[in-house]
Amino acid sequence: METNQYFNTSSYTEHIAELYNIIRKLSIFFALFCLYWSFQISEIMNIWIDLIPMSNGTYENLAIYGPYEWLNLRWSLILLISLVTTLPLLSILLYRFSRSGLYSNERTWFMLVLIMCTTIVPLIIILLWLYGFPIIFELSDSTVNSENIGIRYDAAALFSIALGITWILVIWSFTIIILGLARLMGLLEVGETRFRYRILAISTGTLILTIPSEYDGLRIILSVITIFLADRISQAIPILSKKTDFVSGNSNNM
Repeated sequence: METNQYFNTSSYTEHIAELYNIIRKLSIFFALFCLYWSFQISEIMNIWIDLIPMSNGTYENLAIYGPYEWLNLRWSLILLISLVTTLPLLSILLYRFSRSGLYSNERTWFMLVLIMCTTIVPLIIILLWLYGFPIIFELSDSTVNSENIGIRYDAAALFSIALGITWILVIWSFTIIILGLARLMGLLEVGETRFRYRILAISTGTLILTIPSEYDGLRIILSVITIFLADRISQAIPILSKKTDFVSGNSNNM
């Protein structure tokens, strides 16, 4: 007999306390990752610049037009890399937290979501930075390259374009995980939609604020589409739609 412990009001406070403990652990590891990557970021940026065709091995075609923008870009990369590095740990902690209180089909669904968002998505991000973005930039460069015109590229803009897509994937992953866990805990059922709207609003606002200026004109559209897809995926979770249905189902099982 399987029971979903999240709908037991007597243990609800205990689950919330455990979630806060997970958040505290993740915050500590995130801070440590930020510290570590802050010492590695210069080398990482140099390696990636060598991968893009505009550098030509000499960096003569690249320029930095805004030193402060470059500094902000470095910190954005540190935060982003630290978030991506934290994702596998998030997956392990959340699965340990949730597995004992879920039905087998719920547990399987949540495990697949965690694998997709914390393993597959980071791998996609790595492949994009190693191969995808350099190929895209090479194709773009071939369309504007001319023997009679000297072309110089803004290095910060190239990083920002790659950062924008990466932020979209990361926020998309976090939104799916948060919404999925909230649905499993019953926070979005029985008309309790305020929490869902808050998550959607925070995720959408975060994307709008973090997507670089290179995406102006597409910023709002990309943010809305990304969060809409995350919400739709989270709705595929195989749980009972109402707490009352669940309670009656448990009574029958007993």
